[in-house]
Amino acid sequence: AEDVQFLPHHRGRVMWDMLGVPMILHDIVAIPLQIAWSENSPSVLVWLMLMYWTLDIFVQFNTAIVTPNGNIVKNRKQVSLRYLSTRFGFDLLLILLDFVGLMGSEAINDVVWYRMVRSLRALRIVRALRLSKIQERIEEMMLDTGIERLLLMFAIGQTCISILIVAHILTCGWYLLGRSALDRGMPSWLDLMGDMGMWESYTHSLYWTLGHIMGGAVNPQVKPTSHGERLYSIFMLA
Repeated sequence: AEDVQFLPHHRGRVMWDMLGVPMILHDIVAIPLQIAWSENSPSVLVWLMLMYWTLDIFVQFNTAIVTPNGNIVKNRKQVSLRYLSTRFGFDLLLILLDFVGLMGSEAINDVVWYRMVRSLRALRIVRALRLSKIQERIEEMMLDTGIERLLLMFAIGQTCISILIVAHILTCGWYLLGRSALDRGMPSWLDLMGDMGMWESYTHSLYWTLGHIMGGAVNPQVKPTSHGERLYSIFMLA
């Protein structure tokens, strides 16, 4: 039987996964911004990511799998059946949603359908789950190449990035809560801030979020004015 071409821990295979890390991080950062501020990524960048994830499906079909007992399975049929029965459907769905999103609203006459497709594209953030597997492969490659002394620096950097990502998501959530209240004609912390651009409102939200996370100073102007905002503040302090 024909065997697949790539081993999961081969250096070239790990480098391919590392190419996807910036794209996953982009989605982690960009998707909360898109939801909170209705901003879109540049279409050129989205096309590049679409090409990468499309090629990644081919790579997945040609990468050996490791069984729970440590055996490596290279048989193409077994590898293909494993991928088809696990992540293939979800990976294909994300690619189709990205393609439809790039077509623009002209490709979908129904506004409701277009908004639904745009919302479903937020599922791309689920790709962040791949980071744990990529991390394992990078660490194994470091050990194999004798640069294990960098593992500590790698772990510290990963922790710092994780804290920043959590703060970013909470920042976007705080702004989205205020904007949603405004859209419904309810009191909002944004009423107290006046007219602001995207990045000014983001920095105000980030300052408020970091103040709650770190137990530091918080801008007294940025305070909860609705029941939902107060619950969010309690969640941040818990």
